[in-house]
Amino acid sequence: MLRAIQQFFQNNIQPATAASDEGQTEHALQLATAALLIELTRADYKVEESERRMVEDAIRRVFDLQPEETDTLIRLA
Repeated sequence: MLRAIQQFFQNNIQPATAASDEGQTEHALQLATAALLIELTRADYKVEESERRMVEDAIRRVFDLQPEETDTLIRLA
């Protein structure tokens, strides 16, 4: 599982190396922020279904992530 998380971040959250990669940098920051938000739902050691749905909806709506990216983040988190 740890390897899967590491692989996801290596494949999707890499710092941009050129100005033309600015969109990739923003996307990477969105993925990282979404992952942190998902982890925060577990801060009290319990995740309500309504809380999980709200976070998932917010991530999809605000960060404009592809459904498979959101699903993978939630699964890995």
